[in-house]
Amino acid sequence: NIFNNSLNPPAADRYPGSFPATTFWADFDYSAVFQGTAGAKFLGSDSLDNNGSLNAIALPWNRFGFSPLAVTTGPGRAKEFVSNQATDDLSAFIGRFTLQECSSPQFGYPQNLTSNRNIPTDPNNTLTLDPYDKYVNGPDDFGDGSRRGEDLMLANVHAFDVQIWDEGYQGFVNVGDTTLPNNADYARRQRLNDSYGPRLLSNESPTVANSVFDTWHPQINIDGLSGNDKPPYRALFLIPQPRYEWQPNKTYDPDERDESLRKVFPTGPNRPKGDPFFYRCIKKGTTHSTVEPDWTRTDGLNVVDGSVIWQAVENRKPLKAIRIQIRFLDTATQQLRQLTIIHSLVD
Repeated sequence: NIFNNSLNPPAADRYPGSFPATTFWADFDYSAVFQGTAGAKFLGSDSLDNNGSLNAIALPWNRFGFSPLAVTTGPGRAKEFVSNQATDDLSAFIGRFTLQECSSPQFGYPQNLTSNRNIPTDPNNTLTLDPYDKYVNGPDDFGDGSRRGEDLMLANVHAFDVQIWDEGYQGFVNVGDTTLPNNADYARRQRLNDSYGPRLLSNESPTVANSVFDTWHPQINIDGLSGNDKPPYRALFLIPQPRYEWQPNKTYDPDERDESLRKVFPTGPNRPKGDPFFYRCIKKGTTHSTVEPDWTRTDGLNVVDGSVIWQAVENRKPLKAIRIQIRFLDTATQQLRQLTIIHSLVD
């Protein structure tokens, strides 16, 4: 039962939380999340289910290196920088804690807090680095070894850049690039969530531009305010403007040549940002005289509206491809070389 997938597994089904009897990452290489002093909860098969499961890894707090939901001042954010200040542009970047640091008896996470009773992935913790070896030594000492070469996957790499295909720009881009034109899907002005990223604290005005592409989850609430939050970046919509909004007491006909009489988008408070769906008329009729229908968010399902029948049509752009560029030193020739890998996500 140790891989129990329930939201709150009994203590017997969690990894033991007693400190410092054992260290999770010294014993396991499985995905697990912090569940308080009762121990760590393993993520099961439903972690791949993005259709409402609160165990899903699409929820950032279920991922390695991110703060858990229990952290009220920064749930779901990654701890990637030494400073806890959103305005600290010069803060050192640590990425993720290394295997050596996670295996330290002082780490203790995720089955428990650290030796100094901290959540190491909480972005509100201010870390300090050893001035010589740059290992993390505060507020907890996670070992006395250098971070250089730790968890090394590629040697002699000078640059590593992951770019995504931008349908609007018709090229590979870096998310949030300020030089992109406004019609690009991932231009800075297309950011949907200004309050999410590793450099921000809850309820603070963003001063550091986070450029995070995330697959996200339909039930995320990062800011603590009412309603689910939007992802920081994602492609907006496939069908361009103009958008024809639903109107009451109006006749629509699937055989009309005028497109505005064959499809509609939701209006006002019923309109989700990014227009993830539009609705195609499949049966001629007249819409309700006052009340806009409860639009379904499932592609292909029908909606009855007065005597009209609408069919939901997926309107979001898929991410079609990524490009990985690696610049490295070729030890045989002592020259810099570049390797480019293009990976399709649709073929």
